[in-house]
Amino acid sequence: MSSGPALTAGVARTGRLQVTGAAIRRFAQLTGDAAQQHTLPMDSRLMAHGLYVASLAGSLLSECGFVGRRTTLDFLAPVWEGDVLEATVTIRRAVPAGRLGTSVEADFIIHDQAGQAVLAGTAAGLLPLRRHDGAQ
Repeated sequence: MSSGPALTAGVARTGRLQVTGAAIRRFAQLTGDAAQQHTLPMDSRLMAHGLYVASLAGSLLSECGFVGRRTTLDFLAPVWEGDVLEATVTIRRAVPAGRLGTSVEADFIIHDQAGQAVLAGTAAGLLPLRRHDGAQ
């Protein structure tokens, strides 16, 4: 279990990602999604997979121990090899959920280097209680 920062209402976390052709090709191999837009350059650049882009927001939550249960994604604009992305995840709600831990709801937005929103979404899940016996 991560010992990252607490996820409480109002907390915002940000992260950056440089999109590379190598990462797009690895993601295509990992997922089996070798669609043309991800494997054949358009204007000398590859288009990134939407779920690869979304993983930037997911990683900001998982670093804190968040276990996702539901995610919505709105793909707003394509992301290209060479883009630099910045994600902001804001915790909208965090309430105790008994023995399960804390129920968390978050909103996120990802922008490219020009400031254009490329992906927006929500996530809901749990921040499990930490156990002292080493089990999770």
